[in-house]
Amino acid sequence: MKITDIFSIIIAFISLVISILTAYFAYFKPSQVRMLIGKIFIIANTYLETESGKEWGGLSFILPITFSNWSPKGSSIEQIRFLVERQENPAKTFDIAWSSFIKFLDGGSRWESDTIAHPLALKAQSSLTKFVRFDWSPIRGEKIEIREGAYTLRIYAWTKDREKPDLKEKIDFYITKEDESFYQKSVANNLVIPITINLGQSKLPNQVTTRQESLLKYE
Repeated sequence: MKITDIFSIIIAFISLVISILTAYFAYFKPSQVRMLIGKIFIIANTYLETESGKEWGGLSFILPITFSNWSPKGSSIEQIRFLVERQENPAKTFDIAWSSFIKFLDGGSRWESDTIAHPLALKAQSSLTKFVRFDWSPIRGEKIEIREGAYTLRIYAWTKDREKPDLKEKIDFYITKEDESFYQKSVANNLVIPITINLGQSKLPNQVTTRQESLLKYE
């Protein structure tokens, strides 16, 4: 066999491999959904409408979540759950299902329900962001106490109808004394006044600093 024939066979083989790989990544590669949790979420005192009127004592969490899928196949988000616990008491974890999607109005100064929670279609090579609301009802008997301290948040999402979630995220956060005081005022007066919480222990508040301090911190 001539050397030119060997080269031709090698080139043809390489071309075949490239074609197979191209077809796989373009048409057959399974979807790979990723979940990104926003760094700020909302806690609000809420109520439940009953036959006798408003029953206060509920709690709503609003969390921005982005799902991305850069594969050639579409996917979906079937379910999202929100689990929160005080770090000093891991024996008590509040496991809350998504209830609705929220949209913000007037530049973000107020919100209203968009739709009830439902499976989300995620197109191929796309991303989707939703403000997801999780409600803890007062009729469940036990209230979630919002007090100063360290908490752990876990978010689980399912892309398929199965027992275990595909997507998982764990984030620690801290509720300050000021957050607790503000929240308790809304509870005492039966008002829906939200507080915003920074997620992650490394999240820094807005602050005034010097040029030298900022350069040391970020450069």
